[in-house]
Amino acid sequence: MKERSVLFVFALLSTALLIYLSIPNFLENKKINALLEKIDFLSENNEEKPGGKVDFEEENNNDNKNGEEEKEETEPNNPTEEPPKKEEEKEPPNNDNQHEEQLPSKTTFHAYFNANGAEGKTPSTVSCETTGNSCTITLPNMETDREFLGWSLNKDSTAPTLTSGTSVILSANRTYYAITRKNYTVTLVGNGSFVGNEKKVCSVYNTNTTCQITLPDLKKDFYTSWGYNFDPSSDSIEYGINTTLSVNSDQTLYAIRKIDTSIYDKYSNVALDVFNKINALRTSRGLPALNYSKSLELSAMLRISEIAQNYNYTVNGDRHIRISNNEPFYTVNELAYGENYFRGYGCDAAYFHDSFVASPSHLENMLRTDINIAGISVGVKEGQCYIVELFGIQ
Repeated sequence: MKERSVLFVFALLSTALLIYLSIPNFLENKKINALLEKIDFLSENNEEKPGGKVDFEEENNNDNKNGEEEKEETEPNNPTEEPPKKEEEKEPPNNDNQHEEQLPSKTTFHAYFNANGAEGKTPSTVSCETTGNSCTITLPNMETDREFLGWSLNKDSTAPTLTSGTSVILSANRTYYAITRKNYTVTLVGNGSFVGNEKKVCSVYNTNTTCQITLPDLKKDFYTSWGYNFDPSSDSIEYGINTTLSVNSDQTLYAIRKIDTSIYDKYSNVALDVFNKINALRTSRGLPALNYSKSLELSAMLRISEIAQNYNYTVNGDRHIRISNNEPFYTVNELAYGENYFRGYGCDAAYFHDSFVASPSHLENMLRTDINIAGISVGVKEGQCYIVELFGIQ
C-alpha cells in the first residue's frame, strides 16, 4: 500500500513537472518543428559527423535558450569565419578596366577634289583625324590639259582662293573644285592694211568651252570699210567690226577692205585677162609667174577711187601719190612695191596691156624679179575706164 502511494505521488509530481516544462516549450514549437525536419533530412541522407552524431546540437542549443535574443540572420553559423562586411564597406570588384583612362573618340574629315570640267588626273581624297573639332590637310596639285590655277569651294570661280601646297583646316567634309584656264588666240592679219597683225586673247575657265572677243575697228583709210574673213583671198566681209566672236580654238582672221563694187564687179573679167597677159610675158622672159593677190586687188580698186577724183594729181611731180592723205601709193597696202595705172575710153585688156608694155617704167614693174604677187582692178567712172596694177611681195 505504501509503495502505491509513493508511485502515485511520483506520478503526480512528474505530471506537474511535465506540465511546467511544456508551457515554455510550446512557445518554441515552431523552432522545434523546424529542427525536427532538419534532423529527418539529415537522417535520410546519412549525413553524419565522424562520431556518428548529427551536427545540429549547437543550432538547437541556440534556439532553445530562454530569455536570449535571436541572432541576426547575417551572423555566420561558423564562429571561425569573419563576419561579412556591411554593404558600404565592401571592397569594389577587382576590375582592371575601371582604372584605365577613357580615350576620347576620333573624328575623320575628308577633302574631296573635283576636276570641274578639266581633263586630267584628279587627286585622291585627303583625310585627317582629330579628337577635337578640326584638323589640317595640305591641298594637292592637279595634272590637267589646261593651266591649273588652284582650288576653290566655288565651282564657278575664275580666280582660285587656294593654291596647291596650302594648308587648310577642315571642320567638316569639303569639296574643292579645280580652277583651270585655257587661252585661245585670234590673230587678226592686216592683210596689207598697214595695221600689222593684232592678237586678241580670250580665256575659257573650268567647264566652259568657248570664250568671246570683240573684233576691233581696223579702219585706216577714208575709202575703206573694214571687216574680217577666214579666207585671205575673199573680198566679202564675214565678220564686221565690233562683232562679238565666240572662240573655241586658236584662229586666224584676215582683214577685208570692202570697196564700192558698183564699178568693180562689172569689169573684173577684164582685170583677170590683164593679169594672165602679164604672166605670159614673164614666162616668155624666163621669169616665174606671179600669184594673184585679192588684197592687192582691193587696194587697186581703192586707188581707182582716188585717181578718178583727179587723174592729174601730183605732189612734187610724183603722180603716184594718194589724194586722200598726200602719202605714197604703197601706203594703200603694205604688200605693194610697184604701181601701174592708166585711163582710157574703152575697157579692153589688150589695149591696156600693150600700153604698159610700150612704157619702159611700166614694163619694168611687170618684169621685176623681186615681186611674186599682183592685184589688178578695172572700173569705169563718168564714161572713162581706169586700170590699176599693184605688184608686191608676200
